[in-house]
Amino acid sequence: ELFCIRNIFGLCRMAIVNKMPPAECASGSGFESMLVAKRTGGVVERAMSRLFPKVYFGYFVLFGGILLMLSAVPGQSFFLGLYIDSFMQEFDLSRGFLSCALSSIFLLSAISLQVVGRLVDRFGPRNVIMVISIPYILGIVLIITAFNVPMLLAGIVLTRLFGPDGIEFTSVVTVNRWFVRYRGRVMALTSLALASELMVAGAFDSLSGAWGWRRATLALSTLVASLILLGCALLRDSPEQLGLLPDGNPTCAPGLNRQAQQQISEGGTEKRADGARRPRPEPPGRPEEEPFTSTQARRTTSFWL
Repeated sequence: ELFCIRNIFGLCRMAIVNKMPPAECASGSGFESMLVAKRTGGVVERAMSRLFPKVYFGYFVLFGGILLMLSAVPGQSFFLGLYIDSFMQEFDLSRGFLSCALSSIFLLSAISLQVVGRLVDRFGPRNVIMVISIPYILGIVLIITAFNVPMLLAGIVLTRLFGPDGIEFTSVVTVNRWFVRYRGRVMALTSLALASELMVAGAFDSLSGAWGWRRATLALSTLVASLILLGCALLRDSPEQLGLLPDGNPTCAPGLNRQAQQQISEGGTEKRADGARRPRPEPPGRPEEEPFTSTQARRTTSFWL
């Protein structure tokens, strides 16, 4: 009886595997998309495929990107402006000095984006975020523990360089890789991060009045560290990393076994029922995007607008 049960389970397993899309085939949105992510991904991918089997993994990346954008709020210009009165009072600084210092830091951070962009292209967004989050958190710690002006300015520089112009920029780039046709609506959803940042700024202003700006910043740093950890856990460099395609587009026709999938992917012709031959259908792949080099992009009007 045990031998018969083993044979039955073996036959069932062979039938299921024969109907499943191959691992190297990027399936579409829904169950097949999460199935591929489950087989090619790690712990997070397997957990998400069990909890949300019909959701394209790109939406989890979108949620992780929003969390990371929100974690960059301490380095935003409007947020740093909340500290000006406290800095003037505690460090005996003039408003003009602080304005000039912050303007110089903002200019330096804009220049640093060129370096961050190259690092993202070379090492991948997720690796870059995990590395730059260390000096970012260090900058917040320097602001909290600052007892002189150089220490304070060093903290502001690190917070600005690796926050909005590091983590937030890289998160936006990553989310863009997961969507092509739906990129507009996805970018609209990322505006939730800005709205949340404004809410956090208002809560921080009230909290700093009650606790003092140092203790309020300490509480904020705990929130920031938690958001970075959760965001990095959900972030993935590209859909191809998990055997998927942007927008959850299928690359293999559903319902075909492995041999048929391979025949279609090889192209050529196939024989119809009436004996005539026709070109084999090629599986839909990554949505086409018009590629531009940096030189070509600078020649377009959209680049300068």
